[in-house]
Amino acid sequence: MPATRLKGKMLDGGWTVKELVAAKPSGTGGNFSVRYTVEHEDGREAFLKAMDFSHALQAPDITVALQEALEEYNFEKGVYEMCKEHKMSRVVTPLDSGSYQTDIPGMEGKVFYIIFEQAQGDLRCDESRANFSDLEWILRVLHQTAVGIRQLHSKEIAHQDLKPSNILLFPDKGSKVSDLGRSSVKSNPFKWDGAIYPGDYTYAPVEKFWKVRYGEFSDRFSTDLYLLGSLFYYYFLDVSASAAIQNKMQFISFNFSTSTFDEALPYLRQAFEESLGDIEAHIKGMGSTLSAAIIQIIKELCEPDPRLRGKRSANNMFDQYGLQRYISKLDLLAKKAKLEANDKRR
Repeated sequence: MPATRLKGKMLDGGWTVKELVAAKPSGTGGNFSVRYTVEHEDGREAFLKAMDFSHALQAPDITVALQEALEEYNFEKGVYEMCKEHKMSRVVTPLDSGSYQTDIPGMEGKVFYIIFEQAQGDLRCDESRANFSDLEWILRVLHQTAVGIRQLHSKEIAHQDLKPSNILLFPDKGSKVSDLGRSSVKSNPFKWDGAIYPGDYTYAPVEKFWKVRYGEFSDRFSTDLYLLGSLFYYYFLDVSASAAIQNKMQFISFNFSTSTFDEALPYLRQAFEESLGDIEAHIKGMGSTLSAAIIQIIKELCEPDPRLRGKRSANNMFDQYGLQRYISKLDLLAKKAKLEANDKRR
């Protein structure tokens, strides 16, 4: 694996590769990745994502497979560069990128990489999970994540793979959205655009299990709303929204395997409402009075019918999938949660 041969190497731009911190494939990406810590000659520490193309060497046509892998890398790099150009403060943006030729000759031995600012971890790490009893912390991270998704949407970019591992935490900067490898960019169509759902199916919106396809580009924003709402489930129930709904559906007498999506929808909504009851009980168990306001946000974000997801207005005065109202609500709720916590300490 060429991507595992970088430790100790000096890269262009003054970066030295330090320790290998992970060597497992992405759950959904076409490019497998190997991760390292790197250090710049000026003393800055950062994180390197090296694209591992070794899987392409097993393909029947290696040349075609390598070309496809390179196209995926260039697409992802281009999306990050677009975010950097537009100064998206809540989206992880690259510090550098390039390639390194290992001792394996030719394209087979070339490793392409992107370097990012070093994060403390993602939502799955122990440091993050230690804060899951702190409602203010949860709401603040959700607020910052919503800002990141809104920044992407403002430039017609749909993330499409938002999940706990793709929310990175920085000690002095809060949370940022990462991993744009399966995103869709309206101005730059790519092969993921033809997929029913390009991200990790563990978190996929419920309609995707009935192979409901995207119509307009804005439908992809509906997916991002659902994935944002699914993060609430992760914090409060330790599952995705779709997994929570599925857990409730197993007690409903209905043949989902032969149904259409519209036929299944009333039962999905019943299961959804029951899952919201579990979240409400959890929040109340934390001693908070904010459960009703939080549940209302989740209801709109994770509405099982994508046609109704978000906030609709009868006179079309605002964008159904617009995130600004949720950003404002989450900011206010985080402040209220802080006041509640302060009152408890007195």
